Amino acid sequence: MNRTFVKKMTILLLTLLVLSACNGTTNNIAQQTVIPTNTSILSPTAAPQPVFPAFSDWRAAYMASNQSVHAVTLDGKSDISGPILKQYTNQVYPVNDEISPDGHTFAYTSLGNFNIINLQTGIDANFTDQNPPFGDVYTAFWSQNGQYMAVGDNGPDVGIITMTNYTDFTLPLHLASDQQIVLIGWIDASHVAAFIYVGSETNGQYDFESISVPDGRQKVIASLSHTIWNGNLSYPTISPDGSQILVSNEPFRNYPFTPHVAVINTETGQVRNFPNIVRQTGGDFTTVAWRPGYPNSVAISNEFNSSNNSGAWMLNLATDSAAFLVKDWSPTAWSPDSKTLILSEAILDEWISPPFSIEAMTFDSHMRITSQIILSKSAYGFPFIGFIKTSS
Repeated sequence: MNRTFVKKMTILLLTLLVLSACNGTTNNIAQQTVIPTNTSILSPTAAPQPVFPAFSDWRAAYMASNQSVHAVTLDGKSDISGPILKQYTNQVYPVNDEISPDGHTFAYTSLGNFNIINLQTGIDANFTDQNPPFGDVYTAFWSQNGQYMAVGDNGPDVGIITMTNYTDFTLPLHLASDQQIVLIGWIDASHVAAFIYVGSETNGQYDFESISVPDGRQKVIASLSHTIWNGNLSYPTISPDGSQILVSNEPFRNYPFTPHVAVINTETGQVRNFPNIVRQTGGDFTTVAWRPGYPNSVAISNEFNSSNNSGAWMLNLATDSAAFLVKDWSPTAWSPDSKTLILSEAILDEWISPPFSIEAMTFDSHMRITSQIILSKSAYGFPFIGFIKTSS
């Protein structure tokens, strides 16, 4: 199961349950599509090995057909094989921020277990359903300092793992018996963000909350009326610095629908709407990639959008504007140096069989596309895992 489909389905499942009960510089991107560089895709340079060799540059990680994790350089010139995932089945999938901030550790779920493997040392750990929510993880996020991971089951539980010793505990939340909480990510080292649907089907709201760690104190940041934000929320995503949450909605069944796109300030609760971005893109975001260090730059895709403008876009939140990048590719993540955007092919359609392709789109300081290189045509499952390196 691919991760974007999982993300979409988790929010959809929540709605079904409810209904049944740069430093802000401008990103003036030229309206252009660069033809992918015609490079030959390399075969892996080594057989799968328990750990990766030492390398200090950030590399794109994907999973191959033999369940081994691969690391490919962003210029596409080197592809090496690393460890084979344990407990692998077709139900293996990563969860949101699957690679730790230092690039060393990978988290995924399989067979009712939440698994963590250090790609540098080969040491792994797993957490089972004997201690909710770790047996049924849908969302998981590393804290910005990499010391903790927050996990959620889209039910009543949010768990915290201390990464130094792999101990865990569940936050003592106070929810109504029919409420489910959806984890969004970390605001700072001691607060996570989540949202809960409150009220009836016809007169309810989405409450976005800040939750203290470890005491579980809940504070409403902002509320979005279901009457206005009709349909179904496309999974909200938080900026790398935890200061903003980007929200869009999508149609649901035959319910009346008006597209919306907004950003919620996690400190003040201010909600900023983006009518021009809605007009240009149609909303209904399916993947979201915040550009590190540039709080107004976000790459998105709207592949489920039925209009002719579906594809990959770059949003400028400062000017409420969008620039089209390319069709048939979905942005998944920016490199930590903010120069390279990884896009995946066909991750939004669960009926398309692997292998999939991933590519690197690199920008200059003026946000002009300088290269577009296919990194692999042999990605399975995820298909892009994240950015890894094995030495500082």
